[in-house]
Amino acid sequence: MLRPTLVIWGQRIKPSTHIKFLGVNIDQELQWKEQGAAAIAKGAEWLAQFRWMAKPAGGASFKHMRRLYLSVAVPRILYAADIFLTPEWKGTKQGGGVMGARLSSIQGQIANMVMGSMRSSPHDAAEAYTGIMPFHLLVEKIRFTAALRLATLPVTHPLHSAVKAAAKRRIKTHPTPLHDLMHTFKLQPESMEKIKGVRQGPKWTSQVGTHIMRNKEKVEDEEEKRAGDEVRVYTDGSGYEGRIGGCTEEEPSKEHSDTDLGKKQHTRSMKERVLG
Repeated sequence: MLRPTLVIWGQRIKPSTHIKFLGVNIDQELQWKEQGAAAIAKGAEWLAQFRWMAKPAGGASFKHMRRLYLSVAVPRILYAADIFLTPEWKGTKQGGGVMGARLSSIQGQIANMVMGSMRSSPHDAAEAYTGIMPFHLLVEKIRFTAALRLATLPVTHPLHSAVKAAAKRRIKTHPTPLHDLMHTFKLQPESMEKIKGVRQGPKWTSQVGTHIMRNKEKVEDEEEKRAGDEVRVYTDGSGYEGRIGGCTEEEPSKEHSDTDLGKKQHTRSMKERVLG
């Protein structure tokens, strides 16, 4: 599609076939070719970095290279994969199969480097030995995670109404990535648990007083000062060996919790208040 050059106050602005917004290359035809090319370029850069680290003498260890790939390289290479790696990338449209094959080949080469095997070794065998998911399953996992995150958005989120409308019915012609995510994984936002965000005003102050002991030598003195408090709750947030300690000192009952109450800190706090 040819477009004329825009002139504003003598400044000539040439048209472009795509624009980068929030780290995603959006082209005028919404074919995601530029974004796919950018993902392949990122993969090639990471492949060169892994080739430099995978030296037989003095290179990085197996577990560190695997962790680096899964925790850093994959999120950067497959950024916004839920948008541009729709089912079309599998090859149902022209160009999609090439994108998937290139990215899968990059992962296979990295898996061989993690294993320390020869370049000619089968990629699928290296992925199995290193515990790295096959590329097509890895993409589906990322897309499912994004779809699940969208389905659990609270009502106050700006995307809630769009996700709800997309999940109601599937559009046969020109479906959006949002329609594809909701109906591929058959998610119903109405049946998902919603966790409301905690929001407080700038003048909000907690009604529960907290105090962290600086050292164990002064614990006894601090306890004597707070002997008149009606309720005292003791917590241990260290999470050592997955155990979270919490106890209350209120006559006549004494209770304690010696198990991890969850990964969310507010869950632990609410449980400890219940104990109190």
